[in-house]
Amino acid sequence: MNSALEKYQRDAAPYDRQMHWLGYVQSMQRFIYDWAAQTPASAMRPRILDLGIGTGLASAALLRALPSAEITGIDFSQSMLSICERRLPAARLLRGDFHDWSALRTHRSGLPSSLSAEDFDLIVSAGAIFEYGHARRIIPLIQRSLRPGGRVLLIGIRRNWIGRLQSRLWHFAALNKDAAQQAVKQFRAGGLESSLLTIGWRYFPANLVKFAVSASRPRQSLQSRPKSS
Repeated sequence: MNSALEKYQRDAAPYDRQMHWLGYVQSMQRFIYDWAAQTPASAMRPRILDLGIGTGLASAALLRALPSAEITGIDFSQSMLSICERRLPAARLLRGDFHDWSALRTHRSGLPSSLSAEDFDLIVSAGAIFEYGHARRIIPLIQRSLRPGGRVLLIGIRRNWIGRLQSRLWHFAALNKDAAQQAVKQFRAGGLESSLLTIGWRYFPANLVKFAVSASRPRQSLQSRPKSS
């Protein structure tokens, strides 16, 4: 984690530029936009949590689909959040470890902040929790914080030669091939509906690199949600 943090602190601006090469981020944003556009109209002002928000590329697509959404984003890199703040000036940005939502700090003031008691309509993570986190630890936090009818989208990097190259460039561990299926099973065990999503060729070139896991909470009583330990 320390080597990755140093990398993103130093190279936040080059990262943001590189993501636009060959239409890579644009294709991923189209996929995220299409997923977000399926949000029920009843969620008039959805609250969105972006885990590993980085420079805000994923959340920018979410806001295009849902212009009234309220964005909260967590990232460990101050440099990445500074770029994100310029891209998404209305977003609430928090710095810290996305494994521990009780020990975060606001990006600008550095004041302590917490997400422990908050609920969200949409929770997303693109190229973050699988690569720089432990999904098994984060998924229970997601389950506790997702409102009835809420939806989850987790995007990871596939374990092929392109993914392995990216892992060397950006200091993350290449995933084993069962990571996505394990996430689906964990969501289902926690009472959520979950499946793998197909990233088709209309999302080229992102489809060559990415996989996606979706989950949703049935519209039911808050009392049925997992309780904090």
